[in-house]
Amino acid sequence: MRASVHRAAVLAATVAVAALGGCALNRPPTTDELQRQALPHTNVPAVWKAAGGAPDPVADYWLSTFDDPALSALVNEAQAYNADLQVAAARACGASYVVTRNLKDFRESPIPARTPLEILAELG
Repeated sequence: MRASVHRAAVLAATVAVAALGGCALNRPPTTDELQRQALPHTNVPAVWKAAGGAPDPVADYWLSTFDDPALSALVNEAQAYNADLQVAAARACGASYVVTRNLKDFRESPIPARTPLEILAELG
């Protein structure tokens, strides 16, 4: 009985590895292949196609160039209250922790969170 269970487990593991290995061997589709699969009956005009990538770095605060107070308010609110954006920014700049008054939103964060009062107490 034990041997047959062991053989079944080995067989299942072998099949899983073979199946996953087959996925790894496929090359990713090109842009043209994706377009043909996703939009088989759509012809995208050539003027809509871009070379891709920005020729120059994107300027900071580029959304403010739209001069739209509602858009600016939404961006400011997202930056101030979206814990995921705050964690992403902290990770991007290599921060040791996130400073916030709302610790509960950072319970699952990969970067520890501290309140401003905790930071002041640490600084002494």
